[in-house]
Amino acid sequence: MDGADAHGRTRLERLRALSADFERHGIPVRFDVVPGVAHAAMHILEPVKEFFTSILREERAR
Repeated sequence: MDGADAHGRTRLERLRALSADFERHGIPVRFDVVPGVAHAAMHILEPVKEFFTSILREERAR
């Protein structure tokens, strides 16, 4: 996409920039990096489960 690299050279740099921009605008962000995964989707299954478990716990606590 034209101009996308204006916010970082890599996808991870651009995601960090987006996260920081959200935070600057008062939007809370949880930014998890799972090293060594690349595009192997099954390797992120446990972190994804942990993420949604934490969200559901927060909702239930309300």
